[in-house]
Formats: sequence, C-alpha cells, structure tokens
Amino acid sequence: MLARPLALTGFLPAWDLERRRCDVAELVEWTRARLGLPAGQDLSELRFDPDTAMRQTRMLTRASADPAFRATFHALLRAVLPELPWSRVWVQTYVHFRILVPDDERAVVRSHTDYGFAHGLDERNVWIALTPATGAAALHVLPFRESMELVAQSEPTAAIYDVNDLHPIDADVGDVVLFTPLHVHGARPPIDRTRVSVDVRLIPARASRPDLSFAPLRAAS
Repeated sequence: MLARPLALTGFLPAWDLERRRCDVAELVEWTRARLGLPAGQDLSELRFDPDTAMRQTRMLTRASADPAFRATFHALLRAVLPELPWSRVWVQTYVHFRILVPDDERAVVRSHTDYGFAHGLDERNVWIALTPATGAAALHVLPFRESMELVAQSEPTAAIYDVNDLHPIDADVGDVVLFTPLHVHGARPPIDRTRVSVDVRLIPARASRPDLSFAPLRAAS
C-alpha cells in the first residue's frame, strides 16, 4: 500500500511511455540557425564544452518563446497528438531544450519524479528527440507501475530516488515519448555523440487560476 495516496488527476491521458513519431525538420533547422550552424549540419556532431552547452541550452529555451517558433512547435503538437481537445489544453510557455555533451558529469539528472519537485498531478510530459538518443544518451525512465512501487517504498517527501537501473528508451530523430509526473526518470551524459532533445509539459486549461508558465496553443493556421 502506498505511503501516500497518489493518483493522476485531470482529463489528459495517463501515458505510460507511449511512443509517437513526428516530423522535426523545421525544429532542427530552427535550432541550427539559432546556434549559428550551417544548414544540414548534424546536431549530434556538436562539439561544445560543458559550459558552452549549458549556455546554448538556456539561450534556446529562452528563444522558444518567440511567436514564430511557438507557431511551429504548436503545429507539431497538434499533429503528433490529434486526439487531444486543444481548446481545453495549455502548454508550457517555454520549450525546454537539452544539449547533453559527452562526459559532462554535471549534466547528470538524478532519478526523480516531476511531482517530487512540486509539479501538478494533472501535468503530462512530451519528450522529443532532435538527434539519435540511444544507450547512455537515451531518456532513462521506469514504467508507471515500477515507478509507483519505488515511490511507495520511499519517504513521503522524496524527490530524488536512489536507483540506477532505469530503463533506457532508445530514440531516433523525431521519436516522441509521452509520460506523467509520477514516472521516475533521469538523464546521463552521452558517451561519444551529443544528444539534443526538447521537452514540454501540458495541463488542462486553467479557467479560474491563470498560470504564467502555461498558455493556450496558438490558433491553427
């Protein structure tokens, strides 16, 4: 029995590492342009040092609030998740870019749940690969049942979990992984090639409680 009663809320699907595919060509080209790279350069061949990777990650995340980028990204979300009632769904204002470079131990994201860091139980996560992400570079995550078993064995206030055998979810360019704030997940530095990905959270629309970190999708063109 769980040490604390936890259950997902809201009407969004309880995705348990569901996978989709999408066309990220425009996203990749926008990223190249913002990084000052020539068209066609493979993002996985980036040779940033860890400090530069962090600065560029933050720059891309800030730049994702640009209306032109938001229109492109929101069109992608509509295409990859056509079943959602988008008039009733909000998306994070900023898309979170991740640039993980080989051997950057500071880039390690320890095993955690988003709920443990005060994210709502009605949120859902959308993770998208802009480069191949396999082996050490993969998204590492436990399926929902295993995640809940781990949460049940932990202190009620736990956010970080001492577990190293998370499942690597190997992904290719354009692969999408859908999960929830109760999935235990983390990240490790890649071994030989840079990994670039984006992730964003969705919530039910806030009719009575505005939240500046989320906003409605832009109208479909």
